[in-house]
Amino acid sequence: MLNSTDSFEKIYVFDTNIALSDVKNIEILSQNSSNLLVFPETMLDEMDAKKSGFEEINFMAREFGRLLESAEVIDITKDNGVVINRCYIKDKNIVFEIISKDEYDADKDKSIERNVLNDRKIIEIASYVANVSKFDTIFISLDVMCRQRALSLGLKTESFGKYNELNIEFFKEYDLSELNLNSFPSSLEINCEKSISGVCLYDSYGDRKYYVKSGILFHLINEEELKRQNIKPMNMQQKIMSTLMTDSYYDVVAVDAQAGTGKTLIALSAAMKLIDQKMSPYDKIVYIRKTIISSDTELGFLPGTLEEKMMGYLAPLYSNLEAIAIQKYGGGKKKFSEEEMKQKIDDLISDYRITPMWQGHLRGATIRNAIVIYDEIQNDNISDIRTTLTRMGENCKVFCLGSLRQIDNKYVNRHTSALTYLLAKINDDNIINIAGATLTNTVRSKLAEWADEFK
Repeated sequence: MLNSTDSFEKIYVFDTNIALSDVKNIEILSQNSSNLLVFPETMLDEMDAKKSGFEEINFMAREFGRLLESAEVIDITKDNGVVINRCYIKDKNIVFEIISKDEYDADKDKSIERNVLNDRKIIEIASYVANVSKFDTIFISLDVMCRQRALSLGLKTESFGKYNELNIEFFKEYDLSELNLNSFPSSLEINCEKSISGVCLYDSYGDRKYYVKSGILFHLINEEELKRQNIKPMNMQQKIMSTLMTDSYYDVVAVDAQAGTGKTLIALSAAMKLIDQKMSPYDKIVYIRKTIISSDTELGFLPGTLEEKMMGYLAPLYSNLEAIAIQKYGGGKKKFSEEEMKQKIDDLISDYRITPMWQGHLRGATIRNAIVIYDEIQNDNISDIRTTLTRMGENCKVFCLGSLRQIDNKYVNRHTSALTYLLAKINDDNIINIAGATLTNTVRSKLAEWADEFK
């Protein structure tokens, strides 16, 4: 299997679900050929069976096929009934092996149920690799039962790898004495991690002031400025989020927010404020949301025209526009009739050119001069976010909103979610400026707060 000249940090043996969740995982785990990837032949059979169809899982299976087509076979060896095809993908710098066996022990064991037979064959290949390899070998799977079976055989296992331990802290508190400051400055530079977006300074008397990061400096939150928008932030987390969104320094703001914390409402209000500014480079708000509901029903199964199909998915947008209309046109107190409310919402849509877009129609499109609210991003994978963000043209600012506690896409988990991937990017050196924030204070209702704690 391995040549004497081989030098890998790790060997990853793939379960099928790793590639089906996102083919981009292959490139990520390769780490520019630092790691050798192993695809058991059973994985290829399962991917081939998923090629037909129009769901995300079918798209990933076809993407996997295209990836294999671009590979060059560089070596074929046989070892006691085990066939090993080593391949190389030049443009992505990926080395992988396809390993098959003439006979599987799993096929001989009649006690193994048919629905787990393929899992056992894949684990059998992983065991073979671990036994013959001199490198650290890890079986990687999203299936907890499959991982448990592999662990019982002495194999090292991981759920995904790169993002398992992602733990970003966006807010820190400092005593003035720690920073050798005698008073609260209007702005300051603190040597802390890239991911930190807000700080609180407090003195020995307990007086507190809150700052939000802009570039390398932290600026005092401007309470008066925050009041000059349709929806005034209710708590410090919302104030930090709103300040980041309206800061001209940032191109992307990623928000991980619990249910009912007001993320979409605050994002809409911030977007409107940016458009209302004199000489604003933005002339519209584009709203993008993946067409998945909690039962994972896809858009294509609904009757009616595209607009009729989209209406159900746009309910959160219209609900938040209603809240803004009540505040903007009624001072938060006046009650409108159903017809009046519809007219007020239509006015907002017209004034701010609010345009909902379906992800399925984004390929080939270019969005310009827009505030883009990319909602429910936790249900997207890396391929989805790449497709969406590569549509951004000149003068675009993107608010990426989601909750890792509420993933409804059965092919995505908190380790492979686009939101996790984007939050991890905050700590990288990027050619754009990206900030992150969290919302944990539920403002919708006590009932919503209580329900969000369900395990």
